[in-house]
Amino acid sequence: MYPANASRSHAVLSVAERRRDAEQSALPAAPGAAATDPTEYFGCNVFDDKTMRRYLPKAVYKSLRTTIDLGHRLDPAVADVVANAMKSWAMERGADHYTHVFYPLTGLT
Repeated sequence: MYPANASRSHAVLSVAERRRDAEQSALPAAPGAAATDPTEYFGCNVFDDKTMRRYLPKAVYKSLRTTIDLGHRLDPAVADVVANAMKSWAMERGADHYTHVFYPLTGLT
């Protein structure tokens, strides 16, 4: 057992070492990607316009774009379709957790 100050110092050093190890083995965000430089994969997991066109039915895409571009109210039926499309897209990319907000998690956070 460490004295109080030694325990704290040991814990801080362990965390710092773990952080260094994690920084040295930075994981790419995209499943199967080989890039370790964040600029090579930053933003690759975004449900962007191109992805929306691919995953959403035309009418839903159009309605969503009207909401985004003109500020019209979002139809709850459209919201459900978009949520399901986003979930499918995310799971295809290896997501095993789903929330209403996506943060760029790389395994280091």
